[in-house]
Amino acid sequence: MPDLLNTLKSDKTPFRVGCVQNTSELQRIYWLPYRDWQISIGKESAQTVTDLMTQAFRTPGSTQSLRLLQGAALAELYEYGGALVPGRVGIGKCTVGTTEIWASGVRWTIEELVGRSFRVPTMQPDGRLSISDATAVCSGRKQCVRLTLADGSSTGISVDHPVFTARGWVEAADVRLDDLVATPRHMPTRPRTLKISTDEVLFAAYLLSDGGVSQRATTFTNATPAVLDEFGLVANRLADSRRNMQKRWRSEGCIHTAQRSAALSLTVRGVSWFRREWSINGLAKEKRLPPEFWALSDEHCALFLNRFWACDGYIEARGFSIVLASEKMIDDLRFLLLRLGIRSRKHYKASKCQGKVFPAWRLSAAGSEAITFFERVGPILGKEVACTELVALLHATKRNTNTDVVPIGRKECYAIGDEMGWPTRSPKGVVGLRSRLVSFTAATDGQHISRAKFAAACEHFGYTGEFAWLATSGLAWERVESVTDIGVHDVFDLSVPETGCFIGDNIVLHNTLISFLAAAVTDAKRPLLLIPAGLRLKTERDWLEWSQYFQLPRVRL
Repeated sequence: MPDLLNTLKSDKTPFRVGCVQNTSELQRIYWLPYRDWQISIGKESAQTVTDLMTQAFRTPGSTQSLRLLQGAALAELYEYGGALVPGRVGIGKCTVGTTEIWASGVRWTIEELVGRSFRVPTMQPDGRLSISDATAVCSGRKQCVRLTLADGSSTGISVDHPVFTARGWVEAADVRLDDLVATPRHMPTRPRTLKISTDEVLFAAYLLSDGGVSQRATTFTNATPAVLDEFGLVANRLADSRRNMQKRWRSEGCIHTAQRSAALSLTVRGVSWFRREWSINGLAKEKRLPPEFWALSDEHCALFLNRFWACDGYIEARGFSIVLASEKMIDDLRFLLLRLGIRSRKHYKASKCQGKVFPAWRLSAAGSEAITFFERVGPILGKEVACTELVALLHATKRNTNTDVVPIGRKECYAIGDEMGWPTRSPKGVVGLRSRLVSFTAATDGQHISRAKFAAACEHFGYTGEFAWLATSGLAWERVESVTDIGVHDVFDLSVPETGCFIGDNIVLHNTLISFLAAAVTDAKRPLLLIPAGLRLKTERDWLEWSQYFQLPRVRL
């Protein structure tokens, strides 16, 4: 393989790299076809290319993060093709480090993903959800805001980070309270499945709900006979499976230790290995699902949720609900529900205990989502009769379909009429197709119609145009509840070159092409920008937008 630095400076390549000290000196842009780049570097693996880029572009005093950026930029170019153009550090779209991602089947924060190879949920141009390769990097510090949606989803992003709304990609600073933001209806096919026994799934559900795991002793308190019976059997089996023959314990498994009103308290011995293996410890407000549990099979997801609801959940008039002191546990349960295609809503709810008020969060699946919950999670153990009665009542009740809307109103209906070539005026006494569409969907100004109504309209009128994808996409649309300033934070960029977006904190977010941040190299600063082949037109629009804030050369890609 030729020396990369000499290759970049060679006149034989279809581009040159000029030495510049600041952005104002950038005057030229060079197009680099993918096939020419292949000839230049040979058919090496992406990892080899990354290593070469890292070694060739090593600037004294530069951070390790920037070196990795350069390597990842070349790896993207090698795999996806595209162009190298002048860029600069600091034009990335960033998220705070605590943003949670379902990466390669496990729960990670974006900060933990720096320097790793992983795959993330993403959105295809037609709204379908899939899994794509991604890279995460540090990106300094930026002014950030917290975006919160009506369903309880919330994420911290830089003010210039775009989110996918009904108006298209909109920067966080420009998001309005009446905007609809895209969220996933379900999670795409999992990258891998966690290998774990059914007993371990059951035991984890019981310990994380009604278990006492803040001390060395493991306890469990519950009043439902069916739950207590199953817990005792599972605990005994797990204790026996790891029996310490050297100590010859005679009291492993469940021991009845106390009666608290109607509830029975059990102490479990011989299961400390389980708590260590899955890091199940802490007070109720500190409990979380083990990160690996995000990779449970669908059957184990349903089983875990069923038993968790058997302990802490309850059934109300409109669906299934649960209130917990741990907001993070609520987020974990929401994710497992989403894995099964069940949408839920999270709200803050102060709770009282012994005369004191504590912060808590309520999670609920109501209406049609409650029916889906029953179908996929099954009747809750010990509450089977109440579940059956609830679902029968929901089936007999007319559903409020406007809880699941798409960004279609009267204005979009008229646009559909233009697409279909329908006349704007009809003969006197004749109801035109435009009016029929508006009447069929019950579309009004300032309101959005239900997904079900729009899907029925597309089928009835044979519509397959610009907006038709909304009826079948993997997206749900939630109204913005608030956008609040959270100050300056360390931020991170996530690059998904195949699709240009990813799902973080249950919200569809724009990615940052990693080489937007590929900064100075060798002795002089030579900013480089990678443009994957499929994003040339979009990058041209972005470049014009960035020119409002940065002194950039005029380009035509």
